[in-house]
Amino acid sequence: ELKIILDNDEERRKKDPLIPSIDAGAKFRSIYDSQMHTIWFPCLQSPSYLKLVTDLFCHAGFQQFMEKMAGDSIRLRIDLIRRSSGENDWVEDFQLPHVWHRDTLGEFTFGIFFDDMPEKNAGGTATIKGTHWEEHDPRWDLLLGKSKNMTRRHHIGNRDLVKLPDSYAQTAKINQHLAQKKKKHVTEMTGKMGDFYFFFNDTWHGRAPNTTGKRWMISRFGGFGSEFPFKHDILLPKSIHDLPVPWSKHFNSNPAINTRPNTLLRELAANKRTSSLTRRAAREKNIILEEFYNSAEQRNAVEVSLWRQTT
Repeated sequence: ELKIILDNDEERRKKDPLIPSIDAGAKFRSIYDSQMHTIWFPCLQSPSYLKLVTDLFCHAGFQQFMEKMAGDSIRLRIDLIRRSSGENDWVEDFQLPHVWHRDTLGEFTFGIFFDDMPEKNAGGTATIKGTHWEEHDPRWDLLLGKSKNMTRRHHIGNRDLVKLPDSYAQTAKINQHLAQKKKKHVTEMTGKMGDFYFFFNDTWHGRAPNTTGKRWMISRFGGFGSEFPFKHDILLPKSIHDLPVPWSKHFNSNPAINTRPNTLLRELAANKRTSSLTRRAAREKNIILEEFYNSAEQRNAVEVSLWRQTT
């Protein structure tokens, strides 16, 4: 059923090349690019998938894990299916095709494999062990690779300025040392069809390259402990509230607040401890960013951005 959903959307896009990569106008939000195909809310489109995850939610072992992890109340944010294109998107750098980053405190994600993915570099989610304790965001605070390094400022009308020119990373010696240390603790999520995985979104993570030539398929669903600030970036279909419990309970926009004081999410939030090396690397990036923002190339780019906005 999930494959048919993806195949039908792919066929629709091939017939009409003017459909944008991010198609928010479709009944269910769809993203389709050279690397990945994602469709939101398979729970509303596939009866078998709905039953599968409902059975998972209702399993005693799963419920015990959720209690320890998030307490007695969660709020779901996403439910999606994703299939890779099979394109080789290897990058010769520590930064991944989807660069190292962290999401919001209090957020968690589950993934279910719908193919056997025992291989490395199969395009799966990758994490760095121990980074859930770090206070810094690798995307905005650090320069971990030779390329794909982000700036903190977004300039409307000129997305090129989101990234630092690659030449700036060459001077970031402390960051290079940090990257070498973190590289030893990278884990790519792999498993067999029917296995599922879990991670805290506050852990540094990204997507590993896919060098296998295969089109792997997974689903992902996740959300927040109900006492944490919610990320309102995905519009829920109205029909989501017609789903049976526990789906309708977990997609509730006004959930009961968790009452358990000793959840893993609360422990994670209360015990951040950034290493001295990471702090020094973050200071180094701040210095490099100041140099970049004060450079002639940055001033010229800002002038071009302003010109684009006025014309």
